[in-house]
Amino acid sequence: MKEMRNREVNQKKLQSMKRHHNRNIGFLWRSYTRQVQELYDFEKQFLLLLSQFRAAPLKEALHSLVADHAHQTSEHIARLEEIMKRLNISPRAAHFRKTSHLLTKLRRFLKTPAQPQDTRHQAAILSALHKVEAFEISSYAATHSYARLLSFHDDLAPLEKSYGEEKAMEQRIENFIRQQNDPQATEFLMTA
Repeated sequence: MKEMRNREVNQKKLQSMKRHHNRNIGFLWRSYTRQVQELYDFEKQFLLLLSQFRAAPLKEALHSLVADHAHQTSEHIARLEEIMKRLNISPRAAHFRKTSHLLTKLRRFLKTPAQPQDTRHQAAILSALHKVEAFEISSYAATHSYARLLSFHDDLAPLEKSYGEEKAMEQRIENFIRQQNDPQATEFLMTA
């Protein structure tokens, strides 16, 4: 009799553990899909903004950096679309305050009249681009972690590739800032 009771208790515990496990998997799934959708929406908005930089009065080297970034961003979008298609999730708009704030700052700099030799303006744009890179790096890292926890092995390589490209772009932006050799712009960057 006691064995039967222990067996029933163990079965109830097992069922409870399964329900708890399913809730955790459900939470991870929702978090992962939301993160992918947020990244996709952010990258789409950012690509649109980068295309507007073509008309901005920037130094040629900064124009080149922005053009390279736009090309890279379009590749990130394609990878995220591939992931969403594989997982059968929609690329619904997922606007978030943090992402909107980062892009609003860049839009404001685009609207500010400036000359290509205006180093403070260039420094402000570089500072904003650097903050965007930091956000993208952390977002790709978090998304990769969710994919790994959910064992979505097909998603790991594209996410790792985008993460690596974001780290490399962050390094390019930092190098560009260092190469400016403008104490006023450097001081502005340090306080921005």
